[in-house]
Amino acid sequence: MRLKRPRSTGGREKIAQMNEVGIVCDTVPLRVYPEGDSPAHVVGFVNATGVGFHGVEGYHDDKLRPITGVREIEQDPAWRRDPFPAREGNPARPGTSLILPST
Repeated sequence: MRLKRPRSTGGREKIAQMNEVGIVCDTVPLRVYPEGDSPAHVVGFVNATGVGFHGVEGYHDDKLRPITGVREIEQDPAWRRDPFPAREGNPARPGTSLILPST
């Protein structure tokens, strides 16, 4: 179950340092629009699940979207991680950055 997102990396770090059983902090990639929504008619947009729609976002979505990775960890019945290192099944890869020329 997803909890409310912290508004800063400091908030995320505080939660991670609590070391509570069953709480995992994952990094979620986001797309950044330095010019805000002013060029949205050309750039397009992404929905809540990160899928690009319309414009450049929709056309290049397959290149811009990161590839989700898989990491396997073992836990005991009390949800504590075993002391063995996590196994990387398929490491995550970031999406490609796309820089559009401005006029």
